[in-house]
Amino acid sequence: MPITHRACALLFLGLAVPIIVGGCGSKSEATGFCATIAKGNSVFDEPNAAGRTKAALLEFDRIVASAPPAVAADLKLVSAALHDPKSLTASPEKLQRYFATTVRVDRYLHDTCGVKIPKHANI
Repeated sequence: MPITHRACALLFLGLAVPIIVGGCGSKSEATGFCATIAKGNSVFDEPNAAGRTKAALLEFDRIVASAPPAVAADLKLVSAALHDPKSLTASPEKLQRYFATTVRVDRYLHDTCGVKIPKHANI
């Protein structure tokens, strides 16, 4: 199961709305990144179990560090929100920016990596 499906619980991190991940870019720069995403990682299974959330965040940050330029900035913003989900409630603009970012990441993972992502209203 791809990371995007396994990480769903992590990506909620107490938020009331699921994260949707999107963007576009060169397939050649994304090959290794896409393979990592498609492979998945068991650390995203039940991330709320004792000690698993921290491990899942560390793994997510490792994946973010390997992201191609076309999606790297968006994934960094998602990572920052995962580390401090309450920051999203600071203003409606922050929350809107976050969701716009997740849509771009979602598109990237779907269009470039071929990851099957649940249909989102904005895609």
